[in-house]
Amino acid sequence: AMGAFWGMSAVYGGRIGLDASGVALLITVSILGGALLQWPIGHYSDRGDRRIALALVAAAASAAGLLWAALGQFGEMVLIGGFLFGAASFAIYPIVIAHLIDHLSHDDILSGNAALLLLHGAGAAAGPTVAGVLMGWLGPVALPLHFILMLAPLALFAWWHARHGKDVIVEEAAHFMPMMRTSPTVLEMMTPADAPEHVAPATDETTQSA
Repeated sequence: AMGAFWGMSAVYGGRIGLDASGVALLITVSILGGALLQWPIGHYSDRGDRRIALALVAAAASAAGLLWAALGQFGEMVLIGGFLFGAASFAIYPIVIAHLIDHLSHDDILSGNAALLLLHGAGAAAGPTVAGVLMGWLGPVALPLHFILMLAPLALFAWWHARHGKDVIVEEAAHFMPMMRTSPTVLEMMTPADAPEHVAPATDETTQSA
């Protein structure tokens, strides 16, 4: 869905009659909506079950796609649908990443994220192609309908899994590595005059006088 958004939204805007500034504004308000709701959605996800958070944002993005499709015939009114779609859909990938990390041991996080990024890239490549074919058949309304077809099943699956599946979070702390507060680069920049004075080692005379 997100690959189709990034790849075909400009085409969609031109097909419904928006000029260049209107297309740019559609993309801008979508990004703005995603930026404004990243923190509150992430905060909600951290405080509860991420599967429920994923189900809610995917359902909200599907509803925004439906509104987008309905407002497409009213020109710049589609900006409302774009804003709401961006507000919900941009939080999906971060929630999925956080949910994945919760269920992987520390040693498996890198490989798990690499696999998820590979799947994300495959979807980003296939999304514009599928959406473009649908738009060729059904017209520009096919783009928001494509969003609904992709995100509604995700919402249903996440909700079903939250109700019937177990959420076993890995309680494994990361390997602790002590680090100096000052980086080695800063230490190399210190001149001898800046170096701290070393305390002279105790001698036999000072020990006896003590």
